[in-house]
Amino acid sequence: MREDLMTISQAAEYLGVSESYLYRRVDPPKFKLGRRNFYKQEALDAYIDAKARMAAK
Repeated sequence: MREDLMTISQAAEYLGVSESYLYRRVDPPKFKLGRRNFYKQEALDAYIDAKARMAAK
């Protein structure tokens, strides 16, 4: 698997949230390969940055 792709469990650990939280969310953007969901690390980083900007307002 490419290093910039994360499974849902890896993405949850990276973000510090539960897997069920990610299943319920529309963001951060995910895509499917077969039956599995994957996240790009750059999309997760952008999601973190956006949340930080919103919290700073």
